[in-house]
Amino acid sequence: MSRKETLNINHIVSRLALWAKKLPFLPAGALYLLTTHKESTVSIGSRLERHARVFPEKTAILYKDKKYTHKRFNEISNQIAHCLLAKGVKKGDTVALFLENRPELMFCIAALAKIGAVAGLLNTSQKGDVLAHSIGLIQPKYLLFGGELLQPLQTTLPLIALNREQIYYIPDDEKPQSVVEYTNIAIDSSKYPSSNPATTRHVKAGDACYYIFTSGTTGLPKASIMTHLRWMRASASFGSLALNMTPDDVIYISLPLYHNNALTVAWSAAVSGGSAIAISRKFSASKFWEETRKFKATAFCYIGELCRYLINQPQKENDKDNPVVKIVGNGLRPDIWQEFKQRFGIEQVYEFYAASESNLSFTNYFNFDYTVGFSLPGRFCLVEYDIDVEEVKKDSRGYLIPVKRGGTGLLLIQISELFPFDGYTDEKANEKKLIRNAFSQGDLWFNSGDLMKDVGFWHSQFVDRLGDTFRWKGENISTYEVELTINRSPQVRESIVYGVTVPGAEGRAGMAALIVEEESATAGFDFSTFSKMLKSSLPAYAIPLFIRILKNIETTGTFKYKKGNLKKQAYDIHTVEDEIYFLHPKEKDYRRLDQQLFEQIPKLVTGGTSFLTTSGDKQRISSQRPDSSSFLFRLLEKNFSLTDFIQLAKQVVVPEELNQVIDRNPKQVNAFGYDPWGFNPDIFKIITTFYKIFYDHYFRVEVSGYENIPPDGRVFIIANHAGQLPIDGGLLGVALSTNPSNPRVPRIMVERFLSAVPFVGNILNRYGAIIGDPENCIKILQKEEAVIVFPEGVRGSGKLFHKRYKLQRFGTGFMHIAMNHKTPIIPVGITGSEETMPSIADIKPLARLLGIPYAPLTVPVPLPSKIFIKFGKRLDFTGPVESEVRVQENVDMVKAEIASLIQLGLKERKAYYGKKYFPS
Repeated sequence: MSRKETLNINHIVSRLALWAKKLPFLPAGALYLLTTHKESTVSIGSRLERHARVFPEKTAILYKDKKYTHKRFNEISNQIAHCLLAKGVKKGDTVALFLENRPELMFCIAALAKIGAVAGLLNTSQKGDVLAHSIGLIQPKYLLFGGELLQPLQTTLPLIALNREQIYYIPDDEKPQSVVEYTNIAIDSSKYPSSNPATTRHVKAGDACYYIFTSGTTGLPKASIMTHLRWMRASASFGSLALNMTPDDVIYISLPLYHNNALTVAWSAAVSGGSAIAISRKFSASKFWEETRKFKATAFCYIGELCRYLINQPQKENDKDNPVVKIVGNGLRPDIWQEFKQRFGIEQVYEFYAASESNLSFTNYFNFDYTVGFSLPGRFCLVEYDIDVEEVKKDSRGYLIPVKRGGTGLLLIQISELFPFDGYTDEKANEKKLIRNAFSQGDLWFNSGDLMKDVGFWHSQFVDRLGDTFRWKGENISTYEVELTINRSPQVRESIVYGVTVPGAEGRAGMAALIVEEESATAGFDFSTFSKMLKSSLPAYAIPLFIRILKNIETTGTFKYKKGNLKKQAYDIHTVEDEIYFLHPKEKDYRRLDQQLFEQIPKLVTGGTSFLTTSGDKQRISSQRPDSSSFLFRLLEKNFSLTDFIQLAKQVVVPEELNQVIDRNPKQVNAFGYDPWGFNPDIFKIITTFYKIFYDHYFRVEVSGYENIPPDGRVFIIANHAGQLPIDGGLLGVALSTNPSNPRVPRIMVERFLSAVPFVGNILNRYGAIIGDPENCIKILQKEEAVIVFPEGVRGSGKLFHKRYKLQRFGTGFMHIAMNHKTPIIPVGITGSEETMPSIADIKPLARLLGIPYAPLTVPVPLPSKIFIKFGKRLDFTGPVESEVRVQENVDMVKAEIASLIQLGLKERKAYYGKKYFPS
């Protein structure tokens, strides 16, 4: 199956032979999945004790030249369990484990599982404050550490609340040393009996067995809770149904055992079939295949980064000469999926999707390419998600909207008694991951934070993480897809793509941090070839504007890159030592970023505000953005003297009193009468003249509160929005500009899609409308002008008639600017605009076809609804912004004022559409 295809019946039929081989493993796997529940008296400990009885002499653990049978594994674990019980460890207690990959770590985990205690699996790459934070999260009764980690532990001891009597060590088998300050738990436990402790039979499946810490790529780690129930289900899912493990199988583990892929996926899979695990102390790409041959491993667990490390190794003639036939893991990238299978002779890839804190997983049981498979048997749903506003979409009843087949959406997993959400140790972090009342009142769902694609037959493909998807030039950009393209370059070993903010620009610009091949690093990176490759493979908006050549990169213990610092540093040459390059819009190529170019970036990215020059007697009108004019407008500019035509039209149609009123608000314009954003005062007068006819006689606008508008100086006019077309914006502009006492010629912030509509966008531009991005707004305010903003945006103008006068979510950008730039706000309530073009439906397919946010089913022309415009009292908010909570509180205050003004208008309104009356 191609990664762009959806599954069909042919794909299913092609896998029937494989499924037939799996049938003998189905009963045991299905039994555990369907019958095990929180109160079941099955656990990790009970499974290990069973194997000690059933497979006593079969191998359980391989490590270097050592071998432990199931019987011996169980006996050593029992001795440690009895030792810890004697020290007062009981069910529910936490014991922290700080050891690298070796059998002693498995003995300790098993011992604690038999007691019913919880193993806190500390990340061995942590130290200092981060390590202390992790230990503090789980509040352990004791800490057991390996001698190899003595130094990082010692630097952390002053920061934690454990005394010496609570800390035990296990000697390092590679570098034996005597840690005299602490008791050797290995020697101490050898004095205790090897019989099964009685506590095992009291451990239930719903009990916690260990804590797994999140990687901390974007902040401090969180401790997610793993239960025996989830471990048992993983065992059935991965071991029985996917890998079909038997006592003759060996699964090689080179990932750290504090990671779920190693401990929950690989180990549980081995236990399902009485198989062995082969433990590598640390991952080594150069020794990986050598060790699989040594241990005769038939399987291994992976993460995507591990596979890329292996594929980047020099090819060898014996690459296929290995015993591995099946692998299980997640993150295998589509760009290397087939290459990896063919080069190393891998027959079966059981890609899965799961998260440490999730209550469900997906597994590619049928061995299809490029998919994470499906889930047994819990319930999940992919729902429509608006990346632009970073929230789920809802239907008219307020419920979430499932995607259709082939669609991409946010993955939600239902939380139930059978599939509980174990979550984190932090209750606040738990609440952030939950969505309530998603499809009906009272339901509860886990928010995965990941986008998935429905490929049919209940199968899904992983698309991206929400945090790794950003918006630029009105388009959603998947870092995953951009990385796939960049990684095809022979100069690049690995890429990390993320979005960075540029002052004044809407959204986030793409930036790629590159780990380059050694030859490219030595000879110099060929940006010419690289940029040509990007331009031929990616749409223009997805090509990264910034390239950072990395000298080194910080990773987690599971090889994940820490994007947090990269995003924070962005392209700031004052804090980044690496070379940074910028895709210069004029030169169409990457240039090394220096101080001069660094200072020019906002202007270069946003298109600047400088005037365009003229040639001969033909002038080009300055444009608000670098978008070209429509064909019709260019035709007019080419064949007519627009300046003469505009002057003639102004003299013929604009009344002198209107001309004088508007002239009381002079604008800075160039020699052809245009300001830096394309506004032309004469065109404004002509349009206003015609608009005022409709203002007075068609919409019969009534205005109150004129006295609240300041006669000069910067000001925000904040109003509700409705009507499908920007009618209310035009009416508000007429009301302000024709105010006989204190006229203000306003600038109206509009949605980007309106400015892109052929001809209409140019007319709006000349009339004074500007695209609503922060830099435009701030520069206009700095000229002490009045700016009209509709914070509801398309959510307001595109809402259906049954939602009339129900204010939608307000954006907060205007409040940030108001607070930081000392701009007063005049709230405005507009009543009547909802009835000008009542919409009963949104034709989404048509909207997608036209590339617009909505396509309303409405009347073809605006109806003559009577309009009330009420200007409220001036509101002032002090800055600078120090808290988003405070910003939101201020926005809510403005929203409440507008709502009250709307209610006043609703009480006053009587006649609409002539003499017909409508109830409020």
